[in-house]
Amino acid sequence: MELKEITKDCIACRACEALAPDYFEVDGNIAKIKKKKVDKADEQKIKEIVDNCPVNAIKLKE
Repeated sequence: MELKEITKDCIACRACEALAPDYFEVDGNIAKIKKKKVDKADEQKIKEIVDNCPVNAIKLKE
């Protein structure tokens, strides 16, 4: 599984960064992907973060 992108819909709420700082970083008004390849052990956590993004801005590539 890989993180594909964070769309321009991102509102920089910092939820993804707080829950998975190894994968996400907020820079100004948008989150950015720090690490695209999701470790097997983190897959469930990342799926939950994607599902709970308030504006559905995080996209996965499975």
